[in-house]
Amino acid sequence: MSCVVFEEVNSNSIKIGSQGKKPEKEYNYCRNISCYDSALWEGKQSHKDLFIIIEIISSRCNCITLQSASDYYLAVMKGHGMNRRQSLSIRAYILLLIIAMTLVPSGLIVFTALHQRNDDLHVATQLAEDFTSEVSKKQDILLASAEQLLACLAFIPSVQNHDASATNVLLAALVKKVPEITNILIAESTGLVWASALPMRNIIWANDRRFFKNAIATGNFSSGEFTIGRIKNIPAISFGYPIKDQSGKILDVAIISFDLTPTNNMLKMKKYPDFMNLVMTDHNGTILFNATNPEYIGKQENPEIFKRMAEGPVNGTFEAVGITGKDRYFAYQKLYLDKEQTPYMYVRSGILKKTVTRKTWNNLILHVGMMTSFMVLAIGFALYFSKRNLVDKIAALRNATQKIAQGDLNIHVSDSVSGGELDELGDSFDVMAQRLADDIAERKRVEDERQGNLLFIETLLKNAPVGIRVFDGESGKCLLVNQVAADISGGDMEVLQRQNFRELDSWQRSGLMEIAKAVLADGCARTAEIDMLTSFGKQISVAYIVSSFMVIDRPHLLVIGRDITAEKQLIDKNRKMEIQMQHVQKLESMGALAGGIAHDFNNILMAILGNAELALMRLAPETPVRNNLRQIEKAAQRAADLAQQMLAYSGKGSFVIELIDINDLIMEMNHILEISVSKKAFMSLNLARNLPLFEGDGTQISQIIMNLIINASEAIGEASGEISVTTGSVYCEQSYLSRIWPYDKLEEGYYIFFEIADNGCGMDQDTLTKIFDPFFSTKFTGRGLGLAAVLGIVRGHHGAIAISSVPGKGTQFKVLLPAIENTSGQSLPEAAPASPSVGSGTILLVDDEESILTLGREVLEELGYSVLAAENGIVALELFKEHKEEIECVILDMTMPILDGEQTLRELRLIDQGVRVILSSGFNEQDIIRKFVGTRPAGFIKKPYKLLDLSRILRKVIA
Repeated sequence: MSCVVFEEVNSNSIKIGSQGKKPEKEYNYCRNISCYDSALWEGKQSHKDLFIIIEIISSRCNCITLQSASDYYLAVMKGHGMNRRQSLSIRAYILLLIIAMTLVPSGLIVFTALHQRNDDLHVATQLAEDFTSEVSKKQDILLASAEQLLACLAFIPSVQNHDASATNVLLAALVKKVPEITNILIAESTGLVWASALPMRNIIWANDRRFFKNAIATGNFSSGEFTIGRIKNIPAISFGYPIKDQSGKILDVAIISFDLTPTNNMLKMKKYPDFMNLVMTDHNGTILFNATNPEYIGKQENPEIFKRMAEGPVNGTFEAVGITGKDRYFAYQKLYLDKEQTPYMYVRSGILKKTVTRKTWNNLILHVGMMTSFMVLAIGFALYFSKRNLVDKIAALRNATQKIAQGDLNIHVSDSVSGGELDELGDSFDVMAQRLADDIAERKRVEDERQGNLLFIETLLKNAPVGIRVFDGESGKCLLVNQVAADISGGDMEVLQRQNFRELDSWQRSGLMEIAKAVLADGCARTAEIDMLTSFGKQISVAYIVSSFMVIDRPHLLVIGRDITAEKQLIDKNRKMEIQMQHVQKLESMGALAGGIAHDFNNILMAILGNAELALMRLAPETPVRNNLRQIEKAAQRAADLAQQMLAYSGKGSFVIELIDINDLIMEMNHILEISVSKKAFMSLNLARNLPLFEGDGTQISQIIMNLIINASEAIGEASGEISVTTGSVYCEQSYLSRIWPYDKLEEGYYIFFEIADNGCGMDQDTLTKIFDPFFSTKFTGRGLGLAAVLGIVRGHHGAIAISSVPGKGTQFKVLLPAIENTSGQSLPEAAPASPSVGSGTILLVDDEESILTLGREVLEELGYSVLAAENGIVALELFKEHKEEIECVILDMTMPILDGEQTLRELRLIDQGVRVILSSGFNEQDIIRKFVGTRPAGFIKKPYKLLDLSRILRKVIA
């Protein structure tokens, strides 16, 4: 295969040339079609990936041949440090196999040797433990016998009488019988020795010896330490026994010294191995006996060994360096006297580690040598036979493979390879070469087909109505993006191509990152509608479909997005309109309920007020009952005011329509407003000049102002604050009117307004949505009808209310009423005074309430009229037909069964076009009159009415 040189020209092309020449042939390809193209330069692709990349490049560059593609493949591998050619030959593999086969028996040999070594060490250690235990038992027996001997001496008369001559003879006889005993002495309690088995040349004191001090101090049999005898001048260990009188007083101390040299005789009798050594030390670590090295007697024990024995249990074993500097296994035991905490002697035996394991190591060396010789012979035979029957034939197959790689497919390797399985391999190799030639032709056809598919995908992405992006699931890099995705995000395709979704803050903030990670984790597609600020600063709402797919065992993330910003804005707008409609319907239904209740209530109140008024007229002035009737009249009037508020909430209250200048109205109320607010609240007026007039009920508008002023004062509370009243005029568009209360469809045009603002406690959003609900109140007391009635009055005047409030800062109520154009600066006409009068003629009274009919008859007769009463519209029509010539006027109730007031009036006009009709209702005059376009009634009277009101309207209509 020829060596290939390549270099990268840019992100979309490469150059390839032969060895020794500068790369000349350039191959271009599109990075945005396949994920393999973008992965090509990352150095992370597998061999299989690279070959697919080469195929893709080949499909786009018709000039690339199989030779150049394979050369390029090897060049890319070498350029990225990915050359994975086998570095070991078959013979090397055979050698490794033989070595591996010998490892098992070699391991068994080593294992057996180690096991045998451990067994030998265990046996030797057990032997040392047994020997140590035996010596310790003998020493304990010897010491127990010595204690009994000294105890008996205390009872001998010569000892009790301090007869030195007799006692010396006795002690000398005892020493001769026991070879381990060096000497026996007896000392006074002062320490002066007065008897000895061996002759004393000088006076001897024992008060400086440990055993003597302990015997005097404790009164018990006590141990000493290593000493050099003062008489025989040999190493020994001594013990002291206190001799007491009958009262327990210590008189003397019997001393016995032992020579441990006879222990050698026991070692010879037991025939212990030569490599075992016995050492005895006193409580300080001074060596008392050393069987192998007697020259160490009187010297200090190895500090490490003595420390391990002193800190260890009563008996045990351990491995350490002995006093001679050689490794040994030790077994030891501590010997104690009764009532002593410190051991008086340490007995240990040691075994040389090297001596115990010598035989095992010799056997291991022999077996390893035999195994090595066998392995050398096996390797020699294997190399000879592998070259002859395997390596040469494989070399022939390798040469044939190189020819195929160079493009020569007309080869027959089976003639060069014969025998065994390689013969079949040669035949298969020839078949493979032929099939490879066929496959190349087939691949050319497939690549042409794939080129068409890729073109189809490119066209699909370009014309898709949704944004499409593909990311590498592991690295997070963007592999594919279309123009729609760039348009949605407000950015450029090249910038999007360089993005990594794992590094996008916009994905992190909007929650899209968590969705992407979940999809890559479980493979389940997910949909989501997300509001986000893109990395290009564009605020959008997008409906996403996020899924994952695998390409050659590598996860990829597919993100499809559709811009739904306009859709969501439309949905939000429709939702707001729906909420407004629901609130309007709620107000309408609540208003209808309140109006119906108020209407029926007014009928009852009319009977009460009318009868009370008639009774007052007919009673003598001095009767005491008049006071009770006045109270009834006042209570009924208060009930009528409450009914009026309910009607005002429904927007159907009775209005006395007149032209009103809002500034004049506020100035007239100024005094009462100032005394109505808190003394700590300052009220300021900001009244615009030359405002247009408006039509309305001055009393009800005054009620609105009073309610809002009182609410502002209560919002300020006990703190100091300011209430401002501002007037003006403004042109209102439909878009503005549709956003404020009561959401009715009001006409565009000029509106006068008055605004009442305070800097009190303010209201939160939840309270703002409920303030116009009937009986809702933030105060502990009150009916909760104040603002509900205000809204009803404003609706009745075809106006609107704008509210703004901030908790802790204050509230502003802005009431807008339709202005009458071209009335700026005009003065209002003065109302003519009215007075009650008595009339004559026949009045037709129509009402479905019997109490109203009865009362009305009496009132009208009191005023001088004749009365015809009808309980419904049918009866009224019959009476009118019968008495048409004599009836001066008809008083007609609007709400009746069978035929209501509107229908009855139309029928009356059909009978007599000039009939004079006074409508009677508890609802708003404007709403009632509006129903009779072209057939306007002669008058209107509000229920419940008084006699004076009725006389005025009758005088006006009949006149």
